[in-house]
Amino acid sequence: MLKTQHDYVSPIMLKNIYHNIPIEGKKNEILEQEVPLLLELTEIYIRDFSELVDKKLRSKEALKQWKATQKKIAEFLKFEIKVTDLCLSAIEYSFAQKFYNILL
Repeated sequence: MLKTQHDYVSPIMLKNIYHNIPIEGKKNEILEQEVPLLLELTEIYIRDFSELVDKKLRSKEALKQWKATQKKIAEFLKFEIKVTDLCLSAIEYSFAQKFYNILL
């Protein structure tokens, strides 16, 4: 049914229909909830954390650890999952298990 009304059907549109949320706004504009990416979120977190370090509310060493963790996540995504970034909605328990095992 969606295919008859729209040229492109996204997973978000299907999800909205399933949860009884309208997929169209004013003038047929599609309302899609933006799902953040894992590395985008780590970058935002590190930027915010860095501001706290500048205000002397967090330590520089902790910031270094967060940056190292971000690099490990990026390497894991690149070499194990074979992607450059990953949608949070695509993360499954197995992802966390594999990443944890690599950190050990």
